[in-house]
Amino acid sequence: MRPGPDLRRYFGAGDQITSDQANFEGSYPYLIEENYVNHHDDTVVVSTNRGETIAVDSLDPNPFGLYNMYGNVSEWCFDYYGDYDTQNTTDPTGPTSGSLRVNRGGGYNDFAKQLRSAYRSATMPDTTDQNLGFRVARNAQSTEGLVETSYALEVNRSENPRILVAYFSYSGNTENGAQIIAEHTGGDLFEIQMETPYSGNIYEASQADLNANVHPALAAQVAEMAQYDVVILGYPTWWSTMPMPVFSFLEGYDFSGKVILPFSSNGGTRFGDSISDLSKTAPGAYVGQGFEYEYSGGSGLSGELTDWLLANGIAVR
Repeated sequence: MRPGPDLRRYFGAGDQITSDQANFEGSYPYLIEENYVNHHDDTVVVSTNRGETIAVDSLDPNPFGLYNMYGNVSEWCFDYYGDYDTQNTTDPTGPTSGSLRVNRGGGYNDFAKQLRSAYRSATMPDTTDQNLGFRVARNAQSTEGLVETSYALEVNRSENPRILVAYFSYSGNTENGAQIIAEHTGGDLFEIQMETPYSGNIYEASQADLNANVHPALAAQVAEMAQYDVVILGYPTWWSTMPMPVFSFLEGYDFSGKVILPFSSNGGTRFGDSISDLSKTAPGAYVGQGFEYEYSGGSGLSGELTDWLLANGIAVR
């Protein structure tokens, strides 16, 4: 029998993982946030970012003979996302109802922190992404019993929804997209601004807030959030998630029954795990299929945003 992985470690092979072991965004290894500026921790080893999926058997399997349990594409799980059952800990099936399905393992463009054995991403069951897949499996031995779960989310879907276009922008790329969307939809525009904006090295400042889980105070609030049916939410992808001021925004309101459509400008890491983090932070909302673009989005951005809005059932002018 092959030896199993050491479950006390962050990954099956130890406390770090490299691109020799998994296909992921290897230039952002585990603990990179804490060591981004000075790389003072010698255990943080930067490796390769392939930027695409690879053949299933390109890398060695784990000790159980399974390929790509980390990286390449993350995999849907049966479980709904929710608190762990601390009583039933032997092969638990997760909550009996919910709206977010768990996916695990991370994909080719995810950071190492999303590959950890204990990490759970969570998104709507109808979400599609190029780094999200599934694994066909069957029990080694026959079993009896049936597990039933139910989808439990009530969302208002008005034929003429009131739309809010809320965005956080640092360099203007996200703001440009937000303005185009507001023009296309007639939605109200709201800029998410920090009470004390970031200054100096933005990577160090945002990294510090992320590591310390700081949710900064905002300069203004939406006057009547209850009037909106759809919130189109824009942000740059930082450190594979939403900027911390966006977390502050989401935690400031009740989004139950609303539709949230995310869009993100980024420098190549796409959405990262921001859709999952958004879904977890606004559990009563339906988080629809997102749209992402690199930097300013180019000359075709307006038309691409139109197509995305129509695909999500939003009428455009």
